[in-house]
Amino acid sequence: MKIMRQPPYIQLIEQYRQEILAGRLKEGDALPSARQLSAEHGMGLNTAVKVIEGLRVLGLADTVVGVGSFVTVKPGALADPAAPVTRDLLRQKREVVATRVAAVEGSAQVTAALVAAPRRVASELGLPPSSRAVRRIQVTQRGGRVQATSTSWFPASLADTVPQLLAQEPLSPSLPGFRPNAGEDRISARAATAGEATVLGAEPGSPVLFLRRRLYDASGQVLEYTELTARRGEPLDLSYRLARGRFGA
Repeated sequence: MKIMRQPPYIQLIEQYRQEILAGRLKEGDALPSARQLSAEHGMGLNTAVKVIEGLRVLGLADTVVGVGSFVTVKPGALADPAAPVTRDLLRQKREVVATRVAAVEGSAQVTAALVAAPRRVASELGLPPSSRAVRRIQVTQRGGRVQATSTSWFPASLADTVPQLLAQEPLSPSLPGFRPNAGEDRISARAATAGEATVLGAEPGSPVLFLRRRLYDASGQVLEYTELTARRGEPLDLSYRLARGRFGA
């Protein structure tokens, strides 16, 4: 019998899967970045990106743009612990994901949770280090591929008055209890990081559109901090409503 040896990046995906199965890696644990994997295992950056992408396809990881990748075990992801990761298995999983995306044109997938804010985000929200915050990750798909991804952060205190912030669905344009007084958007073009490339299914270093948004209350306190990344050439629709002579998101 001929035994087919899997490529190194497949073996590494399987190694992480076994770590998760054994409980040595738990829900929410940080995973190495593609650059760290590249340096540690002597593989090209594009190959290292495939490791993170493979874990995401298997339902074992999520990537927060600008923050990193984390263990996130989706329901059923570990249903067959005896089945090792192979190229054929990854191909089948990708085909399933692509079919689901194609069936829901323009769909948006949302993940919301109350987590410890990274130091950079806590600073943006004007919170003490390690404060808890609402994190909302939204991935918008169109034409069978990811069009854009955004990560929004809100002070944890807002979840008491605006419980919809923790809903696993897109927010309503007129969100009860959420009334920003002012806001600002900064849009620029730059090269995609390895993490952004993983989420968007693009090559690291390829051009992307990057938006940074801050919404403020009447006292100048930041109510929402958002970072959004979109593929080059994708339409980016930003809608606003005019109220009492001011723009509010």
